[in-house]
Formats: sequence, C-alpha cells, structure tokens
Amino acid sequence: MMDKPNYFQSYNKVIGATGEQLAPGAVPPHPVLAPSIAPGGITGGLNGGITGGITAGIPGGIAGGITGSITAGVPAAIAGGVGNVNVASMASMMQTPGFANLVQQAIRNVSR
Repeated sequence: MMDKPNYFQSYNKVIGATGEQLAPGAVPPHPVLAPSIAPGGITGGLNGGITGGITAGIPGGIAGGITGSITAGVPAAIAGGVGNVNVASMASMMQTPGFANLVQQAIRNVSR
C-alpha cells in the first residue's frame, strides 16, 4: 500500500523570495521595490493625475472656487500662502491626512 503524501508538511515550508526553501526558523528577505513602484514613486506619479482630475471638466469659475476652498483649510506653508496653488504644493497638500475631507467640503461650498 502506498503512503499518502503529507500535504500539510509541504504547505508548512518557508519559501524565500526566489522560491527556494529556507532553513527552519529563517526569515525570508523582503524584496526591494524598484523606485517607480515603491510607495513614494506611486504616490508621486499619482499626485499629478489626481490634481488634474480634481478640476478636469469643471468650468473655470467652479474649479477656482474648489481650489480656493481647498487652500483655505490648508496651512499656509503647504498652500504657499496664496490662492494660486502650483503642482508642487498640491502634491504636498495631497499627502496631508485631511485632504479628502477638504475636497468634500470644497465641493459642498461650491455647490451651495
């Protein structure tokens, strides 16, 4: 009679980043992400698209109102201290935790 394979044992092995079996107790190394797919690269690339997407297709006056409402709730250092927001300050602003809340409030303000 043939022995059944021990499936639990095969699933319990520790596998390394390249598929090799590691010694018991070994910790697999974390893969190093290329700069373009590292978290900073992803958010940096998305910021420009999101910034454009906020005002794309919105009439100029409304878009200006949204931009002004967003910057009203942002510290002057981030917003540049002026009503005009450049891409760099928008990217910094989008990293702040309350950015989504600011956008929602701006849309509500303009919609009144």
